Amino acid sequence: MSGSTILLPLLLLLSGSSASHFHGGTMTFNPKGVNADESYTVDIRFKLAINPECPNSAWADSWTCQSGNCGSISSNALYNLDSSSGDWCQWEEVMIRNVDTNLPFILELSGGNWITTYVGDIAWRLRTTVDLGVRSDTGTANRSPQTTVIPLLLVPNTYAVQLMMEDFPTASITLTYKDGSLSNRSSSSPLSKLPVQFAVRVGAAVPSCAEGEYLPRFLSPTPAYGTHLYVAVNNTLEISVRAEALYSK
Repeated sequence: MSGSTILLPLLLLLSGSSASHFHGGTMTFNPKGVNADESYTVDIRFKLAINPECPNSAWADSWTCQSGNCGSISSNALYNLDSSSGDWCQWEEVMIRNVDTNLPFILELSGGNWITTYVGDIAWRLRTTVDLGVRSDTGTANRSPQTTVIPLLLVPNTYAVQLMMEDFPTASITLTYKDGSLSNRSSSSPLSKLPVQFAVRVGAAVPSCAEGEYLPRFLSPTPAYGTHLYVAVNNTLEISVRAEALYSK
């Protein structure tokens, strides 16, 4: 992660219709080394929050390979982190995968819609780009930024937040792969892509859905829809949000 910048494209989904069960989730990856058979081991951690109860079994097998050689799962562990009875549950899984190559691959998890009252008929999807190429600036395998997410926010508005965290080098570097191929990465070419998604719960229904009446109208310095936010490694990113409404209920 040395000499990297993180980009967060921001997407706010606004609605008031019904959905299903998803509260949000994240995923990160960390290479663990090269095995005796020249395969690679990567530690993949993901957190999910759903409604209403914690699962009885792991979800690791539900991730599908969308591109590249995603290898196979050698072990998996599930940890319940927090819950609110009958409302939501957040858990983390540590999925160890063995892959034959360190070339990029894409994993995806999807199914159903966001939780009721957050967004209407919007399917959720977590998509992660894993790249284990050896970085020319550090001499080590590429690893993702580390991130987490809380399962639920309570505010007087209705929306879900979907972020894609992209990790960029601050200077041009080269990634080297097992097959001898090279990939040049500049400050506009991401080293990894990670989902960061969470839901926001609203209070009681209001007489009007017009922005600025009962429902807040976003004001500056709230980031605009689609804004790209940059942060250097080991620095804190603070996102300021300001809103106003004429009435309260």
